[in-house]
Amino acid sequence: MSDTVVIPAGRNKDADFGKYQYISELGEGAMGKVCKCFDPDFQRMVAVKTVHKALLNDASADEFRERFRNEMRAVGKLTHPNIVSVFDAGEKQGCPYFVMEYVEGQELKHMLDAKIPFSVEQSLSIIKGVLSGLANIHKNGITHRDLKPANIFISSGDGTPKIADFGIAKLDSSEMTQIGTIIGSPKYMSPEQCVGELVDARSDLFAIGIILYELLTAKYCFDAATTSSITQKIINVDVIPPSKLESSVPRHLDKVIKKALAKRAEDRFQDAFEFLNALDVAAEKPKKASSKMLFGFVGGTITVASLGLFLWFGFAPSLLLSDKYENLDVKVFNDEPVNHKLVDKTVIQPLSPEKSAKLAKLFKVAETYKRIGRLVSPAGSNAFDAYQIILTIDPVNKAALAGIIEIEQTLLEKARLLIDSGDNEQAVLIAKAGQALFPDSIEFTAIYNLPKSLNFE
Repeated sequence: MSDTVVIPAGRNKDADFGKYQYISELGEGAMGKVCKCFDPDFQRMVAVKTVHKALLNDASADEFRERFRNEMRAVGKLTHPNIVSVFDAGEKQGCPYFVMEYVEGQELKHMLDAKIPFSVEQSLSIIKGVLSGLANIHKNGITHRDLKPANIFISSGDGTPKIADFGIAKLDSSEMTQIGTIIGSPKYMSPEQCVGELVDARSDLFAIGIILYELLTAKYCFDAATTSSITQKIINVDVIPPSKLESSVPRHLDKVIKKALAKRAEDRFQDAFEFLNALDVAAEKPKKASSKMLFGFVGGTITVASLGLFLWFGFAPSLLLSDKYENLDVKVFNDEPVNHKLVDKTVIQPLSPEKSAKLAKLFKVAETYKRIGRLVSPAGSNAFDAYQIILTIDPVNKAALAGIIEIEQTLLEKARLLIDSGDNEQAVLIAKAGQALFPDSIEFTAIYNLPKSLNFE
């Protein structure tokens, strides 16, 4: 957030929550709504969550109050970078509210609904972050019970996933939920939740398995027309291995998904650390061979995303192909000559209509991100990653290779402009990031290794 915060003129002060100055409404659900507010003491934006007043005026008012307090108690005792923090609590006109961290970003659900593609690496990075936060939640005696993409926020700054919304979380000491009460979002419930049995941390891990499947394949694994049909599938039907739906998914992840989505809780991962370990082991297994050119282009995506380079790339100059690529002889459709020195021994096959359609969508995504300046960050929502996914489908796609070269030239031009303006420090930072993305670039190396006498270190 910038140092200066502008509060809208003529705002409705009656909408304030104590000292927290109302800015706008962020969202509304069945139990309550969340508002964006400004904390004048700490000069920061916060999110204020309150329960609907109408729910406090009927016979079930006590239950709703208790569930709301339950969420405050649950989140208030948690401190972890992958969990939305709670700062304060209060009451306004008889309605309780609590104040929590405002996450600049978007729900994972919105990203999935928008068909934003996620690579295998990005999917695993998100899930590992969520599992890390979940381990802290479970350690504190809490079962979330409503994990779903809508309750996972992805920070636009560095792509950090954060778990939110503990409205139906179960504290070990809570007596609220009895056997026979079904609570949760049907699409992400465990088999035991579907039939109203007692749940524990392993139900949360089942939900994580569903979310991982959705990230890897862009498909919900228990899809059906009605809620009852969905729950029946959750209880009785085994999922199709994700590698069968998406060729870029390594087959060893099929085993991880199968264990995470086991029907019996005792057959699943028993805690978040076991799930995390399985993902780490899977990541160490040999990956499919890819072309040397593809490896050179995509090797440093995660490193650059973590630097938050999107702050610097608010423009896109015209395409300037590097001399080393001027003789590149590869085509979007594989019915034309191919430079086999670049693609090594990759076998060129005609693309199926389904893959061609997917490529067309990915190119639209990449162009959209370029227009808004998202070249390499945030993770999972940038042009570079879109081109990377295209190349996993079609390793010699000339348009995608050209798009990556354009990104390289954009970084170089920005670094040169910074040098001309005297901002040597930022130029070197960009050059360092460029080296991570394009390790063979002489230009980035030259900028990064400028003499110390010029204060470029």
